[in-house]
Amino acid sequence: EGRDVNLITIKDITENKLAQDILANSEQRFKSVWENALDAMRLTDENGTIVLVNQAYCNLVEKKRVEVEGSNLSVVSQKEYKNIVQTKYIENFHHRNFNTKYECYLELWNNKKVYVEVAHSFISIAEHPELLLTVFHDISSRKIAEDDLKLSEEKYRNLFDTMPNGYYKSTRDGYFIDANSAFIKMLGYESLEELKKIYIPETIYVKPSEREDVLSNNPEFVEHLETYRLKTKDGRIIWIEDNARYITDEDGNILYNEGICKEITDRKNAEDAIHESEIRFSIAFNSSPAPLVISEIESGKIIDVNEQWIRMLGYSREENLGRSSKDLGIWTDSFIRDQAINDAKEKRYFKNIPVRFITKSGDFRDVYWSAEVISLKGNDVLLSMIYDYTEQKISEDRLKENEERFRITIEQTEQIVYDLDIVTGRIIWNGAVEKLTGYYYEEFQEFDVNKWEELIHPEDRKSAIELLNKVISDVSIYKMEYRLEKKNGSYIFVEDNGIVLQGKDVKAARMLGTLKDISDRKLTLIREQERTNRIEMQSSALVEISTHESLLK
Repeated sequence: EGRDVNLITIKDITENKLAQDILANSEQRFKSVWENALDAMRLTDENGTIVLVNQAYCNLVEKKRVEVEGSNLSVVSQKEYKNIVQTKYIENFHHRNFNTKYECYLELWNNKKVYVEVAHSFISIAEHPELLLTVFHDISSRKIAEDDLKLSEEKYRNLFDTMPNGYYKSTRDGYFIDANSAFIKMLGYESLEELKKIYIPETIYVKPSEREDVLSNNPEFVEHLETYRLKTKDGRIIWIEDNARYITDEDGNILYNEGICKEITDRKNAEDAIHESEIRFSIAFNSSPAPLVISEIESGKIIDVNEQWIRMLGYSREENLGRSSKDLGIWTDSFIRDQAINDAKEKRYFKNIPVRFITKSGDFRDVYWSAEVISLKGNDVLLSMIYDYTEQKISEDRLKENEERFRITIEQTEQIVYDLDIVTGRIIWNGAVEKLTGYYYEEFQEFDVNKWEELIHPEDRKSAIELLNKVISDVSIYKMEYRLEKKNGSYIFVEDNGIVLQGKDVKAARMLGTLKDISDRKLTLIREQERTNRIEMQSSALVEISTHESLLK
């Protein structure tokens, strides 16, 4: 109409605006989910370029976002695998050859290994090429736990199969459910299958009732050591020590019983042998004819005595037990006891120490004390054995007195007494040895029959030896005078008087005799003979002179 007007075009964009708002909200929600997700997430394109990652991914690979986004996959891979990872990814992307979900070790750029659960999915975004969304769920803790559990189960199985002790499971009815190699071998069977076939009460128990005895001793079958006999496949009887218990369900119903056991046959036999030995020791101790006493080493406190000890000292058993020998007052010299105990501690024994005891009545008993350290109920104690030689000592003292009187008597008569063993040639010399021969008493004991013959003057030796051999052969009396060489080389005249004695197994066993110095008498006779000879010579000379004078006249 000839007027200027404004033409206004209105387009209803309500729906478009709504869509934009929805998209913005959706992007906001996506971004919130993406950033706050606990799992690591990554978007990559067909070339292996990392387009987008969340913070969880950065934490997983231990790199910043700016280091990762826009870089290829090699940036998070180990150096030696970078090219392989990139090439393999492009190939799999092209062929859509990714497993949807799997578990693997993620080997990172810093040589760290992370065990993850991986999920792949392709996504399309408007105006963008197709991308690959990869979600990484860190399951390292679970994997470690699983590996630990597997290792633990392997260790348990190895322990179960290799443990030296036997392990078994059995039903209340008497059949085996499971057993390890040691238990199977202990009973002499070839395999677990063979063992499962046997009926326990009748097959491996020596008597079926013995199994019931074991169960009745421990009716609740709580963990408790039981010792009992079993019979092996070949019939051999063994002793085992078993720690067994019932395994029950939540309601207390018995599922089975299990036990760990070991064979103690050798130990049981040793214990039985020790018990028998203790019985034998007790019998020997109490019936010994020698006085015996068991005492503590340090204190000397008496633990046990036998009847002979009681008889020797006069103290009753009650007076002995619990008291020390010093308390009883039996020592004339307690220092000997202390010194002997020191020897016992060092050497664990001592022998034949001469001791004088005082009896309850005040008498003296001369004894030889021997002792040895022994083990009694796990403790070291002293077992003492006494040899009472009081009567023997009295006899020996009397004999010594008699011998001393005999020696003095012989020496006073200035004779040597000898005892010749004809079989061995050994001679025992007594009497005035040193006075007659010049040799010391001990020195002259070395002279046997051969050395004696060498002492005889060469001019007298042959006749002396011939006579000795004759009287030995005749078992008769020897009487001979000869010259005997002294230690200083001079000679004396001796009169040798001996008698040969018969033996049980030989005709002539010994010759007892005496040597008497007859030098004075012999020299007097020689001088008288020489004087007689001179007189006779003088008389003959006078006769000759008288005869010659008569002829001259």
